Amino acid sequence: MALFDDIDARTAAAVGRVLEDPVIWRPMLPGGGGDFVVIPGGRPDPNRPVRGELGDLPAIVTWAVTGLPVEQGSGGGMVGTATLMIDFEIHWFEDDDWRRFGVPRRGDRIEMLAERNAANRMAEITRVGDDGSARFYCWCSLVNVS
Repeated sequence: MALFDDIDARTAAAVGRVLEDPVIWRPMLPGGGGDFVVIPGGRPDPNRPVRGELGDLPAIVTWAVTGLPVEQGSGGGMVGTATLMIDFEIHWFEDDDWRRFGVPRRGDRIEMLAERNAANRMAEITRVGDDGSARFYCWCSLVNVS
């Protein structure tokens, strides 16, 4: 392992120990919905098992809040938006038992166990990003399961 990769892995683990909460990864079959259609229970993928039900899959759950000006000269009015990003350490998906199932992908669902409001605990992955570091990111939308 290159020196940079070793430092990156150690840093990712240290950050994780401070900021991670347990989540459950629920793999889903592709299709069957769309950007504006949500199937309440999803379409579970029988070929990729659920992971994290024992509280053993940690992730960093982050809300990135931004504000956009409504219109110039409108007295400072802002429209707020928020992006839900869930960040995983790649090593959780590299062991022999899990390597064949890959990593979470678009359409899969992530249940956040630390969230207090049950209606805001399930998210659907809309995009996955990997910058080659020891962590990868999933941009998500909330799924109302009630």
